[in-house]
Amino acid sequence: MIKMAEKGFQPLSSQLGISGTSYRIQLGLINGKFAIRLLKGKSVIDSYVFKDEDISESGIPNQNLMVSWVLRTVAIPNINPHQVMKTITSIH
Repeated sequence: MIKMAEKGFQPLSSQLGISGTSYRIQLGLINGKFAIRLLKGKSVIDSYVFKDEDISESGIPNQNLMVSWVLRTVAIPNINPHQVMKTITSIH
């Protein structure tokens, strides 16, 4: 995953809330590559662009990589990975 600026983000999904938190995630494209961004309130906390090898056979980024990135990025010590996975799964 490559950290990228927010500029040029084209949303592919709506902003979906992570249950039990005030964070939302959204899948999109930056320069034609899949990207995910984490939002809180009206602010974008962070964004990442996935490398080609991070894309699964179905043509979308690997769900486990997305969950791992969210868990590393959020500032909640005991966030439930299952809740993050449920949100990621509903994006597709």
